[in-house]
Amino acid sequence: MKHLSYEESREKIYLLRDEGKFLQAIEVSQLLTNELLSDLVTTNIPEQQNTIKKFLMNNYYIEGAILRQVNNLFQSEILLHKGLEIAFEYNDVRTISKIYSALANNHFQNGNLEYSLELLNTGFSYIENTDFVLEAIILQGNMGQIHSMLGEFEKADEILTTLVHSLELLKKREYLGNAYYSLALLKYNRNQYEETIIWLVRSIDQFEKNNKPRNLYMSKVELIRTFIQLNEIEKAEETIEQLNQITFEGKGEKEELEKLILFVNIFIKRQEYTIAIFSLDSILTNLDSVEQVVCKIIIRFLRAVIHCLSNENEKAIELIEKIYSEIDSTRYIIHITQTNYIQAWAEFNLNNIENAENILMNSFKKTKGKIFNFDMFYLTKNFLVFLNNTNKNYLLKQQS
Repeated sequence: MKHLSYEESREKIYLLRDEGKFLQAIEVSQLLTNELLSDLVTTNIPEQQNTIKKFLMNNYYIEGAILRQVNNLFQSEILLHKGLEIAFEYNDVRTISKIYSALANNHFQNGNLEYSLELLNTGFSYIENTDFVLEAIILQGNMGQIHSMLGEFEKADEILTTLVHSLELLKKREYLGNAYYSLALLKYNRNQYEETIIWLVRSIDQFEKNNKPRNLYMSKVELIRTFIQLNEIEKAEETIEQLNQITFEGKGEKEELEKLILFVNIFIKRQEYTIAIFSLDSILTNLDSVEQVVCKIIIRFLRAVIHCLSNENEKAIELIEKIYSEIDSTRYIIHITQTNYIQAWAEFNLNNIENAENILMNSFKKTKGKIFNFDMFYLTKNFLVFLNNTNKNYLLKQQS
């Protein structure tokens, strides 16, 4: 048996994934799959066959989840279902729930929010009365996020608040940080920034106590975003400095890019648009990999925002058209929807009111009239009023 060899390959895949080297991780995973399938054919010992199949199940799940990161959702779906088939064979409810969660992520990325929610509910049903607390938290956190994005804030709040209370009652303090973090994201999406800070500070406290540096880093990043929203720039900058002191395995280029984008948001808030554009262009020149396509979208989106703020609306529209030409709108509905708002904003600034309204109406049609939340401080007060009124008009037309 090559049990040790399998373990080493799996650890290598995890390491490459955590470093953001997704294509290399997939390559190692494919080699491992081929090795496992070959060994499965050549052994006749039932115990060894079971061990190989369980490794294979886990590898299908890992590779399926990584394939989503490089936007190969079709192949991801195939591998996840192969893993699910083996998981059902062994009644491995933990893996079943994890695979349903991964499938939900795929459909979330495709913009199929309702079906993604259905998959999350299915995954949760397998572990609802088990001790797999972390998996339950991830599923419920994602369920809360989707309810929030669908505008069902009360339902999202109910799910996450119940989760927090249950964990506190059961004294499962090692998982409280994750629950607090999910609740903080909900408050952020509702523009309740003071409450966001309360829950983020609680999550930070738990992650520090339980020595979870990666989670601690994520909470600090969200805290910075919230400080920027509240125009508390000094606090944001102080917290960015704290990020440098947090170390964890796999920390590298992705986190550095994240920090740079946070600084760009600060430059925008300070109306230092020239510095912001220079910083974005510097970042963009270093992004050549398909693995960083989402980052490219965000950078171009921010650049378009700056053009609107600088009243360079034609440049904003030109850049937005470039974004549309480079990405699959069915895969990136959230980013496309945000880009729709910026395109409409540019048209609004140019006094092309009818064009702006048509862009928003088409966007609302795709999202059933829901507005995905994003950093609304970018938009002018006048356009926010127009955006709100257009959404109301759309909903009235739908009702009639």
